[in-house]
Amino acid sequence: MTMPTKFKAAMLTVRPVTEFIKQVRCSNTKIKNNSDLPNPPVPIPIAEQHVDDLDDATQAAHKGPVGSASIRDTKMAIVLSDQRQNMAYVEAVANSNPEKGKAIVEGAGYELVTHTVVAKEQFAAKHAKTPNAVNLEAKAEKGRVSYYWQMCANATGPNPGPYTDLAETHVCKFTATGLTAGQTYAFRYHVNAVMKPIHTLAEAIAEQPRLGLSMLDDDTLDPKVREGFRELERRLSDETLVKDLQDYRQFFDFDLHMTNDRGQVTTLSKRSVTGSGGQKQAPYYVAVGAAMAAAYYPKTGHGDPEGLGLVVFDEAFNNLDAPNTQALLSFFSDLHLQVIVAAPDKVRAMFLETVDTIVSVNRRPDTQEPVLTMTYPKMEARQALIDANPAHRGIEAYRPLSRAAAE
Repeated sequence: MTMPTKFKAAMLTVRPVTEFIKQVRCSNTKIKNNSDLPNPPVPIPIAEQHVDDLDDATQAAHKGPVGSASIRDTKMAIVLSDQRQNMAYVEAVANSNPEKGKAIVEGAGYELVTHTVVAKEQFAAKHAKTPNAVNLEAKAEKGRVSYYWQMCANATGPNPGPYTDLAETHVCKFTATGLTAGQTYAFRYHVNAVMKPIHTLAEAIAEQPRLGLSMLDDDTLDPKVREGFRELERRLSDETLVKDLQDYRQFFDFDLHMTNDRGQVTTLSKRSVTGSGGQKQAPYYVAVGAAMAAAYYPKTGHGDPEGLGLVVFDEAFNNLDAPNTQALLSFFSDLHLQVIVAAPDKVRAMFLETVDTIVSVNRRPDTQEPVLTMTYPKMEARQALIDANPAHRGIEAYRPLSRAAAE
């Protein structure tokens, strides 16, 4: 959870002392003339007198009488104390009025330093050291309270539930065991076999940069490094092959590895050859979502990231069924991405349970002019569609009906 931005005031460097005195005088003048800062803890007339004392002590120190530098340092400590107190006052006023916070800090002659406070999540889950277990932690509440822990196999889908009770504790931490892993995705890469000789050469030079290519004069040099040099010469003499050296990505093979709940591993490159249309598409959308989230929010580890996070798809999810499509949309939402999907009207029903805005584009049959119709499904409407969709009920929901009909 991201809390509001906090404002902090700062002074520039305090040396040389003459420049520091000029800066403090400027700040005192701005505070004195600022109606938003009527009551600084160190009144401005007193702060100005302390600056005058520091100025006099500084000039005296330049003449070199014994003990003058010590007197100047004492006066400097007094002025610094004044500034710390008044800066704290400016920060408090700025943070009590966030809309004007920036103007208040800068209007007092200080540098603006902002930072965003990230509050602890209400709930967090991390992989435990033991297999098929997860460490759960809730936000601690004051006093003696009880924490009720539950789990659900479909908590992020369009129809969450049912929930199973796990335990009741008096501490805010709990380890759930006996879980079954779903399908996991991991991006992996390795050195391209064709480029490996040159990669070996580059690593050898990186380990001994001072030697560079002069290492080739060493009779004990690893033959693989010499092979890399020969391959480098061959590519440099070929206009077609030399292009591969200009793109570092050509030195590696990248793939998406998928592990199912039975521990079986496959890759996107294999599935793109042997898989069905849906099996090929689902990993692709997972990769796109992860890549876009990393690009939009490179420094965000958790919480609510700041940014648009816009992703646009044309003719999206064509070969995927409704459950997988809705699971992917939920996945994008968990990544804080805003998705815009252009799709034909025949798949409209598939999106009704998950989207919050629908724009229908049609043409008038007589004039061919485009007509836009905006629809905003509310939560109640989406939930009603979810409840009415037989795909979410499962076969078990219909077994009682079958038995009743048989009787």
